[in-house]
Amino acid sequence: MTMKFGLIGLGHHGRNAVAPAFYQPAVHAELGAVCDVSAAALDAFTRPVAGKYQDHHRMLAEAKLDAVYVAACMDQHCELVLDCLAAGCHVVVEKPMATTLEECRRMIEAARQAGRVLAVNFESRYAEQNEILRRWIAGGHFGRIEALHFANMWDGHKTFGPIRERRARLMQLAGALDCGIHKLDQARFLVGGTWKDVEAVGAWLGEPSDPPPHIGIIGMLSNGVAVTLNASLAWAANIEPRPMVNTLEIAGTQGVALCRSTPDF
Repeated sequence: MTMKFGLIGLGHHGRNAVAPAFYQPAVHAELGAVCDVSAAALDAFTRPVAGKYQDHHRMLAEAKLDAVYVAACMDQHCELVLDCLAAGCHVVVEKPMATTLEECRRMIEAARQAGRVLAVNFESRYAEQNEILRRWIAGGHFGRIEALHFANMWDGHKTFGPIRERRARLMQLAGALDCGIHKLDQARFLVGGTWKDVEAVGAWLGEPSDPPPHIGIIGMLSNGVAVTLNASLAWAANIEPRPMVNTLEIAGTQGVALCRSTPDF
């Protein structure tokens, strides 16, 4: 069965990361319509698609979609997701899911009431290295897992250059957790459990954003696994080089692992 999708949001991520996936071979999904409030963004979208819309309400009414991928800005997620669910569509929404916990709960409840699937796109779950680590952990290679320690110092979003305006928007919406949130999801993917206790401190490195661009988090999962995360979008933001740090340390009762990703991860 091929599902017919709509895509809301043709910014940098929607245009360059999400849309191309629908045109890969052996994909059981069809991109039937795209939507963006910007006429220029719609004109710039040159891939074959049946419908282009500036109003998502019109797209939902006319395009006969099975599902919608929401790739708009985080502060628009809740309203868009609720509208898509009300129109009878399944929804995949970009991370971070929404701006507040209350919005997340509204979205989850709306999906339950509508009998539709609501998924948050944490694509790192499907990376081969994470699937291997999950199998090793489940197979007892490290004994009982006691702690996971992540470092995610992302170096690609600069305060200058072609995506500086995109970075400025991310800073005002989610700060360091725009990318770092993948690691919080990865912890649960690897060892299960739900979040029991979470504390965080932030650093701003001279930036005027509200959420911190540099953050340290310590948490405990319900299964007793301690998790730490140091995440940053301020790391190397003001310099030309790209000294990325993306590591995971696994501490178990019978073994440990140090995982370091390649620069193109």
